[in-house]
Amino acid sequence: MALDIEFRKLLEVELEKTLNEIHNEKNSNISSIWNCKSEVDFLYGWHMAKVEDFCINQFFRLFHKNPTLEDKREIQGILFLHGKDYLEKLQT
Repeated sequence: MALDIEFRKLLEVELEKTLNEIHNEKNSNISSIWNCKSEVDFLYGWHMAKVEDFCINQFFRLFHKNPTLEDKREIQGILFLHGKDYLEKLQT
């Protein structure tokens, strides 16, 4: 495990927080703006990219360096664990 425990806890808290904010963005008619076939798929990709960017930025902010490949893989692993939750929240 490359990431320290405190950083992992921070990511878990922030992922839960963003997950709980999803209901504010649903039914935003984004499909007409972006001309996408599936608003859920679009928002899922957008949210996952948003939280990954947040995680990378937090890593840099806390450790004053870019994450290594191993760090990035671990961050992505954490995101993948929560990906299903994001998709389910968007579909309800």
